[in-house]
Amino acid sequence: MPTTIRTNQQLKAPITSIVGKTFSFRYGYERSADSILAGTEGQDYIAIKYDATRIAFALCDGVS
Repeated sequence: MPTTIRTNQQLKAPITSIVGKTFSFRYGYERSADSILAGTEGQDYIAIKYDATRIAFALCDGVS
């Protein structure tokens, strides 16, 4: 069964390492200083889906 990770655009995600049998990866998330000061959610987004043999991800960059 695949595992899915999605960033919460309102919270910081510390750098996290995932080590599998055939691959490993790291990810993290932080809002821009402007978003933090304004109290708004971040404009970027990361989604990762993986299992023992495959990994897929989407990295979406906001417009600002």
